[in-house]
Amino acid sequence: ELGQTLYFLGELPKAREHLERSIARYDSTKHDTHIFLYGQDPGVVSLAQNARTLCLLGHLDQAVQQVEAAIALAQKIAHPYSLAVAQYHAAMVHHARRDIQRTQAIVEAPVALSPEHGLPYWLSLMQVLKGWTFAHLGNYETGIHMMQQGLIASREAGAMLNHPYSLVLLAEVYGAMGETQRGLLLLHEAQHIVEQKAGYFYQAEMLRLQGELTLQQEVRDWKTQLFTVEAASEALAAAEQYLLKAIEVARG
Repeated sequence: ELGQTLYFLGELPKAREHLERSIARYDSTKHDTHIFLYGQDPGVVSLAQNARTLCLLGHLDQAVQQVEAAIALAQKIAHPYSLAVAQYHAAMVHHARRDIQRTQAIVEAPVALSPEHGLPYWLSLMQVLKGWTFAHLGNYETGIHMMQQGLIASREAGAMLNHPYSLVLLAEVYGAMGETQRGLLLLHEAQHIVEQKAGYFYQAEMLRLQGELTLQQEVRDWKTQLFTVEAASEALAAAEQYLLKAIEVARG
């Protein structure tokens, strides 16, 4: 699916265009064979991916509508893998909205469901988001442990496209704890993965957080001060390029 490829490359407006075209063409009576051929329903995947794309473009209300439609469709066709895809993207959308309660409610179901249906990759991704909710509810130790275990499991699964996003979530938690150096190391790791593979969709937030955590550190010499300015400038440039209004929402 070209829309998904464009999404991971950070070409969000183009991704939206292709994903919405796929949604318009979707017919469950004609596309159900895709489940057996590719292991997932194209309608669910397109709705879920478009929801996340809309979210990153700043259209949060539309994103919620799309991801709820994805979940409803996955439940209708009773396909566990497609449901896990929809629920993971729903958790990502509500994380962006900073709705901790709804994020936590969503991640609970797939974490219980994945071992039963043999979906370790989605279990690992959900574990990271579940840990994020624990941390932001004040249980940092348990939350960080969950996130670290989820990151290890997802890396072992060899699926790295969402790995930078998960690393940014953990960096965000360390930043909230005042552990800025640990957060920055994670962001550098995330950036390295992005440069080597894909996952550009979250690069603007990655740069924004890098600037924020750098500003939190004690400025000891002019090089650090210069890097802070450059990191902030890169974040703003990336936000303009990808139309990521979500950055301004996060700042507000």
